[in-house]
This record gives sequence, structure tokens and C-alpha cells, in this order.
Amino acid sequence: LDGCSNVCIVESGWTCLGSPSVCTANCGDGLKVFGENCDDGNLIDTVGCTANCLGTAPGYQCSGGSTTSATICTEVCGNGIREGNEECDCGGE
Repeated sequence: LDGCSNVCIVESGWTCLGSPSVCTANCGDGLKVFGENCDDGNLIDTVGCTANCLGTAPGYQCSGGSTTSATICTEVCGNGIREGNEECDCGGE
């Protein structure tokens, strides 16, 4: 998968420009494609997957994601950092 199918149609999760075409992954669209480590459907660098779709923001853990479903990211409870929807985080269990 490089963004351009074998019948010259742009694949989901990609943008292709030029001739010959150069295709880049659409980070933040919720589709995890080749070259992206995660894609949670947003471009917020400090929540879940980073804005470049290459890593995970501090205090979060991310898993899954495919060309049909977004990566799921959640706060790491018990790390002593109150993130996202956590009401508290004392750093213990």
C-alpha cells in the first residue's frame, strides 16, 4: 500500500498529488495506514496519538487502528499525571 491502487485510484487514508504521483498519509483522519504508528482521528499533539501520527502523547497508551478503524487511545491511570477525562490520578493503584 502506497496510496495509489493498482488501478490508479487513491486509496482510503491517502492524498496523492503530481505526476508521477506522490502520496502521503492523511494523519488525523482516523485511518491507520502504512507509515503511521497510530491515528486516533485528531491532530491534537497532547492527547492520544501525536499530531504527526508517529507516536503517543505522554500519559497515554494507544492500541489498534487499521484502514477501517481509528486507533483507540486512553489515559494511563496511576502514573501521577491527570490527563483527559481522568477525575484524579494520585500515582498509585
